[in-house]
Amino acid sequence: MMAYGLDLLSSSIILTFFSGSTTMSSGFESNIFGSGFLNKKKYIEPEANIIKPSIINRIINFFCLFFLLVIVLHLLINNNIFFDIIQFFLYDFDRRDNFMKRKKILVYLASALVPVLIFLGCATLNKFLPFGNELLNSYDSFTQYPGILLEYARLIRNGNIFYSWGAGLGFNFFGTITYYGMSPLNLLSLLANPENYHMFIALMTLLRFGLLGLSMCFYLDHKKIKPLYVVLFSTTYALMGYTATYYYNYIWIDSIIMLPIVIYGLDKLIEGKSPCAYIFSLAFTIIINYYIGYMICIFSLIWFIYKVIFLKEKKKAIKTFIISSLIAGSISAIVLLPSMFALLAGKAELYNSVNYLGINRNILSILYTFSIGSYQMGDQMYGPAVVYSSILVLVLTVFYFFNKNISKKEKIVTLAIIIFFYLSFSVNILNFAWQFFQRPIWWQSRFAFTFVFFLITLAANTLTNIEYTDFKVKHRMIVLGILIVGMLIGAYAKLQVANVTIQGYTYFFLGFSIMILIEEMFVLDKKGFITMLVIFTFVELSINTFNSLKSNYRYMSYTDYQYLKTEIPRLVEKLDSENEYFYRMELDDEYSSNGGLFFGYNGLNYFNSARNIRVINFIDKLGLKVADKCHISLSELDPLVLSILNIKYIYGEEVEYLDKKESRVYENKYPLGIGFMVNSNVANLKLDSEDGILNRNKILGTMEGSDEVYYEKVSSDKFKRKEEDYNTTFEYNFISDGHYMILFSNFGGKIEINGKDEIIGITREIKRGDKVKIKYSIASKFEEEDVFIRLLNLDKYEATMKKLSENVYKAHEYVNGHIIEGTVEVSESRDFLFTSIEYEKGMKIFVDDKEVEPDLVFGTLIGLKLEPGNHKIYIDYVPKGFRSGLVITVLGLATAVAYLQIRRKTL
Repeated sequence: MMAYGLDLLSSSIILTFFSGSTTMSSGFESNIFGSGFLNKKKYIEPEANIIKPSIINRIINFFCLFFLLVIVLHLLINNNIFFDIIQFFLYDFDRRDNFMKRKKILVYLASALVPVLIFLGCATLNKFLPFGNELLNSYDSFTQYPGILLEYARLIRNGNIFYSWGAGLGFNFFGTITYYGMSPLNLLSLLANPENYHMFIALMTLLRFGLLGLSMCFYLDHKKIKPLYVVLFSTTYALMGYTATYYYNYIWIDSIIMLPIVIYGLDKLIEGKSPCAYIFSLAFTIIINYYIGYMICIFSLIWFIYKVIFLKEKKKAIKTFIISSLIAGSISAIVLLPSMFALLAGKAELYNSVNYLGINRNILSILYTFSIGSYQMGDQMYGPAVVYSSILVLVLTVFYFFNKNISKKEKIVTLAIIIFFYLSFSVNILNFAWQFFQRPIWWQSRFAFTFVFFLITLAANTLTNIEYTDFKVKHRMIVLGILIVGMLIGAYAKLQVANVTIQGYTYFFLGFSIMILIEEMFVLDKKGFITMLVIFTFVELSINTFNSLKSNYRYMSYTDYQYLKTEIPRLVEKLDSENEYFYRMELDDEYSSNGGLFFGYNGLNYFNSARNIRVINFIDKLGLKVADKCHISLSELDPLVLSILNIKYIYGEEVEYLDKKESRVYENKYPLGIGFMVNSNVANLKLDSEDGILNRNKILGTMEGSDEVYYEKVSSDKFKRKEEDYNTTFEYNFISDGHYMILFSNFGGKIEINGKDEIIGITREIKRGDKVKIKYSIASKFEEEDVFIRLLNLDKYEATMKKLSENVYKAHEYVNGHIIEGTVEVSESRDFLFTSIEYEKGMKIFVDDKEVEPDLVFGTLIGLKLEPGNHKIYIDYVPKGFRSGLVITVLGLATAVAYLQIRRKTL
């Protein structure tokens, strides 16, 4: 397996640098997200059209690289690391008398490499990439992030990162990427493609663990911690339970890497030195990911209060902190303002009502989560806070309060901070305040890493001054008893009361944790035991990391569905060359929840936390599958839906009624286009029914300007009912009197056509004279209301489609600096252009080079009233808040420079 994994790794690296265009596969059986498993398919990424980057995109890239360069150079030069490295390699490498200089470099290398090697070893034992065959990325990093990251790389090449056509009905990509991460590390996705993506992410995961250790090493080294302790606690920070468990949510990890740098800068500010490092590191952290950046801002305030209490000259420090924080916030406005408007369009509107009153399970289980292996599969949904940071850190936190070298006032303030965190984990209003006053969907208490950082800094300080400990045996016995009882109560509350999957070794890990706790409680301050304690800590970090990896959900192996990695890209490239105008396509079953983003085609399937809720509501009104108000799936291949949404091709198993273009590719007879001329009454149409089929019928009838009925419903009362031992069957027999498409309800059944058994599907074509027998079987009376079929009259549908196809919007995406541009011929009979383009604030719509205000059809789609004749129509888009955010950012940078210069002159 190791040799095989090395082959995978080497081949992936070769592909990354030398392949022109490739793809990566994945799919999942009916999983926790409710998505179907992929049918046997293939994929390919078409070559991106190289367009000269716009000036705005150049500005964005400049800011990202500028902030990174400022921070790195400041940290390296300010601490002589840069010069030490050069001197080490040019002069000192072979000189024994320069061992102390080389030691610092070795400490940094060890702090970066030890967590990488531990995680790599645990991943290999669990058969994960890069040396195994299982995928490291799971949950959202399997279903959401791959498409978003690959689309990010694709749009960078194309020169426009503001808008994407790859999912939904088009969407604000800038608002998405600011939510999912503007980290410079994501620029490395330019080396990724669908074929090597999962190997790429495995290598990036290792890199991130190295950077976690490195950033904490930098902070602790600045605090003059002993080299061995620096490596120990840097590794602990890198492999804390939060990162070892949530490593796949890499959109958060990059900000966690920055936390020690931000606190380093804040410490400098508190000490009366330049706030430069604090200003730029905090601004950069917010830009990387404003969501985690917000939590780091809260923690920075807590840290400042914690430290400033002990200052004699508080006013000056408070003034500097406030000014510096405001400047940092203003510098990040280029991300904050557009993100705020994107959030208001979706997530904020969805969760505007949250139950702030109440207490969660953390109030009892918190001590148990400090133990090894406390994470179980299922905890990622609504489990307790992940605060594991090693038993050593827990014990050292206790020892901190028995250190004679620490004042009583400091101990009281420290205890108050710990209690505040405990309440933040346990009390809803405080918990949600850390998270934009919302209850997250999955992954609760996402701010837990700040608490772990706080404890690790306490532990490092305590161990450095361990000789000042005054901790009597009887007091140790009392504290030990409290901790053990707390762990046992927490274990009971979590394992027996909570609905989680308990692994067989969970109780062994609990016992092992208690054993280490007892051992360390009595020998921690004894001479000669430090080596043993360090080994214990590395062992328990390894065990906990192994357990976290073992407990995470596995979708598939790296080599599953290999043929998908070339087929879809080949197909997309071929179809693009054959189609002059904009079109959409989709898979008949989900490979990734963002298939279009992943493979580079214009798709409908869409999974995005930064979504436009109006689009979600419209898709829901059409009767398509919407999960958690953020996940759209083309769950039904109704020809009418395919036509009005401009879905021209379906890839997958045979789709009846559609024309077979080639193997596994089926073409819609009437794709209509991304826009087409209809009756103007559609502008005022309200979709007030909860029945998607009725809404579809109303839409098509209004477009045509008629009261035509396209769908017929056959209810359960038309079925013959029969009670059996364990279920109830419903049977319906008829001879078709026309050309229909059968649309089934969403649970299993059986169908016969002309005496031949057919696999029941979401749609089935029947022709005049066909003998049809449909049989449903249900186990509960509550399912009886779903016993029905719908019949789409294809003759009526085709007649209407032929009329609507006469005047379509012939459009091209990403041309001449516009997100879309095209022409349409308007007749006297139909004067309203209906488009399947969602409206975003910041869009400007032009008709014949004159800006016009659109009608919002169904509250979200762009519609235009047009005069007869030929019209050129194009849309420009800059996210709302971007321009004003850019101005504020530039002013913030200017203010920062001026403020730092003034301080330098006055000091």
